[in-house]
Amino acid sequence: MSVQGSILKPDAVGEMILLARESGARTLFVPAAKREDVTGLPAGLLFGIEFHYFTAPAELATSLLDHEQMS
Repeated sequence: MSVQGSILKPDAVGEMILLARESGARTLFVPAAKREDVTGLPAGLLFGIEFHYFTAPAELATSLLDHEQMS
């Protein structure tokens, strides 16, 4: 998601996960279409990160709100 609130399509999922990990992210929301890209990455890159997959922006928004309430 951009600073302006737009949902952007990820290009290099591995790079995005690495940047998120380096920034301290523990939970990532990823488009369902990129699930295979994520599962194909080295286990060390994925360790300690919880992944949630979504198929539509509305589903993402709902998941984010639900996740925030549980935190």
